Amino acid sequence: MARFNMASRNLTRVVEPQLALLLVLASCLQFMLAPTQLHAQPPQPNATAEQEPEGKGVQEMWYGTLDAESRIFRFVLELRADDNDDKQWTGTLLSLDEGRAKFPLDSLRRDDQQLSFEIKASSARFESQLADAEKPNAKKLSADKTTGGKWKQGPASLDLNFVRVDAVPPENITTLWTGQLNAVVQKLDVAFRELASGQVLFDSLSQRAGGFVATKTINGDEVLFEVPAIKAKFTGKQNAEGSEIVGSWRQGIVPLSLTLTKSDLKALEVAPPKRPQTPQPPFPYDTEDFNVTNPEQAGVALAGTLTLPHGVERAPAVILISGSGPQDRDETIVDHKPFWVIADHLSRNGIAVLRFDDRGVGKSQGNHATATSVDFASDVRALFQYLRSDDRIDASRIGLCGHSEGGLIAPMVAAREPDVAFVILLAGTGVNGEEILISQSRLLLEASGVPAVEIERQAKSQQILIDLAKQSPPLSLDAFKTQAFAAIEPHLSQEELASEQAKLSVAQAAAQLTSPWFRFFLSHEPTDDLKQLTCPALVLNGEKDLQVDPKLNLPAIKAALKASPSTHYQVVELPKLNHLFQTCQTGNVSEYAEIEETINPQVLSLITDWILQLP
Repeated sequence: MARFNMASRNLTRVVEPQLALLLVLASCLQFMLAPTQLHAQPPQPNATAEQEPEGKGVQEMWYGTLDAESRIFRFVLELRADDNDDKQWTGTLLSLDEGRAKFPLDSLRRDDQQLSFEIKASSARFESQLADAEKPNAKKLSADKTTGGKWKQGPASLDLNFVRVDAVPPENITTLWTGQLNAVVQKLDVAFRELASGQVLFDSLSQRAGGFVATKTINGDEVLFEVPAIKAKFTGKQNAEGSEIVGSWRQGIVPLSLTLTKSDLKALEVAPPKRPQTPQPPFPYDTEDFNVTNPEQAGVALAGTLTLPHGVERAPAVILISGSGPQDRDETIVDHKPFWVIADHLSRNGIAVLRFDDRGVGKSQGNHATATSVDFASDVRALFQYLRSDDRIDASRIGLCGHSEGGLIAPMVAAREPDVAFVILLAGTGVNGEEILISQSRLLLEASGVPAVEIERQAKSQQILIDLAKQSPPLSLDAFKTQAFAAIEPHLSQEELASEQAKLSVAQAAAQLTSPWFRFFLSHEPTDDLKQLTCPALVLNGEKDLQVDPKLNLPAIKAALKASPSTHYQVVELPKLNHLFQTCQTGNVSEYAEIEETINPQVLSLITDWILQLP
């Protein structure tokens, strides 16, 4: 977990999680693409079985290594373009040290002078100039191009060079050590890579987080591996054959037994996760893509998918509203596609479903980074009116279904749109963002086995940051950073004060907490909208949800609905389900990727039956 929970989005939004090491990771090392928001994995490309396969054309592969001092990232750019004079490039970035996660490239420019792109989901961008061993030819691409550029993300600006390649170059690993940590809440496969260059890297294979710079010290048969970035040490004795090291992993207070075994390089291969619920063709419903302009806000056009059941003349319909952060139309999270699973189930049962890419994500236009929940509610209103104009849809039976922050947005829209037929809240909130963050942080840290004294220390730092974010008029970014570090400094250890980690963490926190989204989220009271609902409401929360605690949120939601004009509502706490409505053991974020189930089938049936039984 991050040293300052507020410094990375994993504990700051009502998260749709990305992976974060259960092992204590410094947030400055999680600034990269993946698993840093417990908010998860940034939206994946919208390539699903519903879409047309990619056509033939020009294809390129570029390889680069990003040295973030305490962590090394290996990146592969996969670029594609039609084979014509006016090439329109698209592409993805494959992050080999983040479980081979793929990220769509936005604003991609590829010509004879420049290679640049953004990854909006992670607020990252790359800018470079191309160099060529031959004289540039406008009509023929050279095979020997390289880039010298900058990777920029948050306060960081790092050198990054990409080289055009035919295949990913092999890593020169001289020795690979692998083992399994029994971390109580889960078992973690870990590895140490010793490279021919003398460099040693640590990987948490189970959590798809790797490339952490490590050191190795040998004293006779005693072996010491240290990973400064996560404050971890492994001490053990190597056997006479040199094939095994038996010892203890220490990170924090409690040591864990660990045996490292010299392994074949095949141990690093990452098997694709099993997602048995992801829909597969043929589909017993029609699918069509759409594009809708938001008339209330210039520059916002929303793209998505509408599924229409067969044999239903005027079908009831649902608009799916994603949780916080940039989300694609499937609400893709660690290879799960929950919105596609929901849409598939509903449309198989006679209900039309509209799901869409958030503004600025996928094929939707607009700026996600500057928007608040109010802006996202405006987007939903535009989509609601779009559905009402479709004569294949029963305009009197269009409802809203929101997950997490989407469960906050749905009542915002319904309270102002009397024609909304119903709302469904999946892990929706009943208290303001400040209470959500404080609860979320404590529960996640407790579930990860963080000692109580450390939880209290982080809680104090978190409250300091929240209080600064709530100041009116709002502080400037520089003022926030200065005041935040001065207030947090007394709570830091000497080791933290001696490093740049604390300052970088505060800078990251400041960038997020001074954003319009955060300021609105911290103070917004969801019950104000719930009390105005006149339509039926279904509220579902998982018993083991550690991000939106049902014990904190459901009482407030129940009280608000009881005070509302609505006479038809149902509030259900579902046993053994987490924030994603997966059947789970602990509810910890670390389980999300490991669980094969995308959504518990009981939840899908409950939603479907409830909609179909409405008058």
